[in-house]
Amino acid sequence: MTSLKQFARESLRIVDIVPVPMVHCSDTHGVVLHFADGTKISYSGDTRPCEQFIKDSAGVDLMIHEATFLQDLLKNAIENKHSTALEAIEVAYKAGAKKLVLTHFSQRYRKLKFE
Repeated sequence: MTSLKQFARESLRIVDIVPVPMVHCSDTHGVVLHFADGTKISYSGDTRPCEQFIKDSAGVDLMIHEATFLQDLLKNAIENKHSTALEAIEVAYKAGAKKLVLTHFSQRYRKLKFE
């Protein structure tokens, strides 16, 4: 039987998986994936902005970061240990990410139109 680590290395060509402690609930982690071709991807999961995530994500090709709230709900983001879209953009900028995907939008935004 193939282990998850063996599958990641052989099929996905991942050479290193770096867990990053995040600011959410206890034992919450993001991850930075290093691929054999030099590509680097980071994924935050639910979190407040994290300095360690910024450091470990330095120069990533793609950052995937949660952005549950818009900036007008910063207080809610802080209380619920989530990030605003602007905070996620700032994290990506500080890390020097080449591309950013925002995820985990609050249900309150389901009717927003992006043009």
